[in-house]
Amino acid sequence: MEDPLRQKAVPLAAETVLWFEFLLDPQLITKHLKKPNPDPSPLELMSQFISVTPDVVMPPQFDLTSPEAESVPGGIPVTPGASVTTAADMSNVDGLRIPRKQMALKILALKVATWLKWNLDVLETSLPIPKQLFLLRDLCTVCFGKLISIPLPQDFQPKITSDHRCVLRLQILKDIAMKAARPSMANMFVPIEPMHQFFAPEIPPQNSVEYLQDLCKSTEPFYVFTYDTFVTLHADTETMRQNFEHMQQISLAELRAQIYYDLVNFYLYTKQYRQAREAVNECRRNLKEMKTDYKAESAKYTADDYLFCHVNDDELEGYLLACGCSEQRTTLTERFNAASWKQYKDIIETLREDNYIREIPLINRRILELDIEGLISQGTLKETRTFEMQVAALNVVRSIFEEGNIFASVDYFEKYKHLNSFIAIVDVIANVIPHCNLSERYIVKNFVIDCILKQNNGKQFLLHIQHLQLFTPIELRDLEQQSAEEEMIVPPLATLNEWKFSSKIMRIEVGSLERQLIACTNANTVRKLLVKLAATNPTKPLWTVNPSWEIATPIKSMLMSMQRGFLQDFAYVLLGKAREMTAKNDYIGAIYQSKTISNSHY
Repeated sequence: MEDPLRQKAVPLAAETVLWFEFLLDPQLITKHLKKPNPDPSPLELMSQFISVTPDVVMPPQFDLTSPEAESVPGGIPVTPGASVTTAADMSNVDGLRIPRKQMALKILALKVATWLKWNLDVLETSLPIPKQLFLLRDLCTVCFGKLISIPLPQDFQPKITSDHRCVLRLQILKDIAMKAARPSMANMFVPIEPMHQFFAPEIPPQNSVEYLQDLCKSTEPFYVFTYDTFVTLHADTETMRQNFEHMQQISLAELRAQIYYDLVNFYLYTKQYRQAREAVNECRRNLKEMKTDYKAESAKYTADDYLFCHVNDDELEGYLLACGCSEQRTTLTERFNAASWKQYKDIIETLREDNYIREIPLINRRILELDIEGLISQGTLKETRTFEMQVAALNVVRSIFEEGNIFASVDYFEKYKHLNSFIAIVDVIANVIPHCNLSERYIVKNFVIDCILKQNNGKQFLLHIQHLQLFTPIELRDLEQQSAEEEMIVPPLATLNEWKFSSKIMRIEVGSLERQLIACTNANTVRKLLVKLAATNPTKPLWTVNPSWEIATPIKSMLMSMQRGFLQDFAYVLLGKAREMTAKNDYIGAIYQSKTISNSHY
């Protein structure tokens, strides 16, 4: 009884052709490939041909180069044909003997690859690396009439361009695969060396790079395989000779455009940026020349008409952008992202333009502002605090057009109150006002009113803003009156940073001493305050009073190894204050604190 749960075989479609049918009818391959949607597809068919012609280790009693036809059972003598480049020593190459079926499948695989015009991008994404190597090996074997290994032997003179192009691509794929296979917590015991050997043999890329460079400089004619170059075998075929006279010559511009494109990919991956820029410019120039040649032959040409070049215009434009050679006008976001490796030279102009175009996300602009602030404080970026303030002012004006950013100006006016912060804001507003519509001018107007009424220097801001013609004379008088009415006499006691009072509560007294210690910048006063605080028997070290006191890790480790006491607290506090002063560009005060430590004899 038939098992109802057993999975039944799915019947093949009537149009499906099996691989061995092409051996029976050599003309079937051409009919199949010309179908609109062949099943199997050309790539699937080529993969099947390669899969059923594996490398077979021949027994030692059979000689592959023996002149006797019966040396290999079922063997077929292969006569070497003409190659792309001829050499004097190629005329005496011994005949190759491979089983008839295996040779027929190799030629069928090569015909399919030629139908695809040897597009290495398609082969790379659709065939595993071992099958790509088998295909290249079969190409060399059929062309030169003897077994060829990949990489090509050093003494093998004839060159096939596809082999060298593939070497560069395999080098990149192999490195990517090696990085992905590095041991981690998930694959800690993955053996790397066998995986490395599986992906590709160890092929030094420098020889291929030099060959391709010389090929681009050569002026000799270059020929490519066509579909009719390879001749399928019949059942009664006794010898094999390929139709190399059917190879087609291509223009040097088409050759160089494709070769330079491959070199750009390799140069960028190996971080040879100067060579990459030269190669990408040559690729663009030769690609334009090639398109001009094809257009002269036929005005209705398409990319499918190219015989050798498979350069993708979008990817080429990406390479041009990466090398900084693009002729297209870059967007604000691209200019913004490129500012970091240009030392922020054009960032002010970019941010000014973005204030009315509003393309760059505000969060990215805020991160940039903090990065610039950190780089200037560390001394990595050789710019002044005025440059930092200009970037912050541009971000403040941009933030008024965004919802939920009402506190952006508060931090700005507090941080740059000693650097003419109002003038920077007015300059930015003057630049953005001509590009604002009526509603946006209203938003800017409300922002200016808030700044005048809520900031301490509102009158000064009002004087600078009058030339922008945001307010009518009546509104200006009203703002002057409001800013004057809000002025009040502040008692001297309210302006003191530290109130002087005596208390019998020890906690209040200690808090007062700690605030004085944080605000103090005089080393002698710091010493006296530490002595007073030490008399209160603190439970924690006195250098922990201010969490903002940070010093370099090696110095901190050395101080922590010292015995806890006055000397440890005094040195740590002065070093922490020196670092604070350095961040504020008070280098004289920072040096003073450091020298005080070195001159101490406690």
